Amino acid sequence: MLKVGIIGCGSITVWRHAPEYHNNPNSEITMFYDAVELRAKELANQYNSSWCSDYKEIINNPEIDAVSICTPNETHAKLTIEALNAGKHVLCEKPMAISIEDAVLMQKVANENNCKLMIGLSQRYFITHQKAKEILTTGLLGRVISFRGAFKNHGPDFWSVDKNKNNWFFDKKKSGAGALGDLGVHKIDLLTWLISDDIEYVNATNVTLDKKDDLGNFVDVIDNSFCTLTTKSGIVGTIEASWSCYGNCENSLIIYCENAIMYLSPEEQDDIVIVMKDEMPIRISTKANKSQSELSNSGIIDEFISSVMENREVAISGFDGIKTISIINACVESSQKEGIRTKVKSINELLNIS
Repeated sequence: MLKVGIIGCGSITVWRHAPEYHNNPNSEITMFYDAVELRAKELANQYNSSWCSDYKEIINNPEIDAVSICTPNETHAKLTIEALNAGKHVLCEKPMAISIEDAVLMQKVANENNCKLMIGLSQRYFITHQKAKEILTTGLLGRVISFRGAFKNHGPDFWSVDKNKNNWFFDKKKSGAGALGDLGVHKIDLLTWLISDDIEYVNATNVTLDKKDDLGNFVDVIDNSFCTLTTKSGIVGTIEASWSCYGNCENSLIIYCENAIMYLSPEEQDDIVIVMKDEMPIRISTKANKSQSELSNSGIIDEFISSVMENREVAISGFDGIKTISIINACVESSQKEGIRTKVKSINELLNIS
């Protein structure tokens, strides 16, 4: 039985971490912590667990094997490193860190302590995307030529635990790259995983188009990001992230291949549609015969638990997290230079490996 402590009791814990640890027969939530004690108390009562007023009680608790870090982005590195140094395995929410230096250090500390570090890039584990990976691997669709992805929603003033204009997501020091780091990071990681190719160059425009503080001033973080990505093999496509999509949330990816187009829409009933050359669309519902609990399970917590229990490599490591931050940083740099083409630093460059 894996005994877990959860640091941070915001929306991601309420929707994902707490219920998914609770529903997994191989894990038990030992303790919750949040800077707002009431949130930790409420979850502790809901899941018949305990809570603490100091996160160090979780990190220093010898009975706790693993920790979920679900706090504001600026604290990810500090808390993860403390937990790893205490011998805990860590599942850290995305983005892994705000700075690339912190991200590299996190993985280094994990290696030094022989602890597992997994990053919560959960879109890989959507059943839609698992099936898409399987289809692409067969080669049926042929070579990938291009792509177009989008992840857009109302923004954290609608869905975060603090539904107001002054929550931490709109504080650049705490949030970092705003919508790009919150939503774009998912699509960037998903895309590179699906096509098994690294991003080498980016051109980006990052703007604040809509979100304002209580005084009516634009917030100081990105609320819309438009990125053109070029892979090492020459595939070119776009990724968009937005916190100002006030209709239905858009969470989609289109992959253009030499034999077909594959449309991925996890929110739709027919979540995969493949249009072959000169043929009728092939509609696939990965949701058929799935229970509601299966459909609502992100899969990321189950994967983390099994990797620790089986003592194997995690599926989404700190190295994966470092890659996404390197791409995000390049997009930020490109936008600051009015969209000029910017090279993404490779993992070898970042780790100073010759």
